[in-house]
Amino acid sequence: MANIDDLTRLKRLVEKRQTEADKAAGALEEAMKSLHAEFGCDNISEAKTMLKTLEKKEAALKKKFDKALDEFLDKWGDELE
Repeated sequence: MANIDDLTRLKRLVEKRQTEADKAAGALEEAMKSLHAEFGCDNISEAKTMLKTLEKKEAALKKKFDKALDEFLDKWGDELE
């Protein structure tokens, strides 16, 4: 009887894991659809490349903003106090 009980438990475990895998696959599919709809990326590699590009643009814009802010404060800082 122990063998039948073990097999039954194993069957339940396999079914549970299959359900979890199916759920994860569905979530991945939805995430990929969202990635394509929002950013036009068809795979993770494209998304990583786009992310690196956007991070570089962000850094350049931040540097430009910081410079403009410093210039503004140099010129008008005394007036703001």
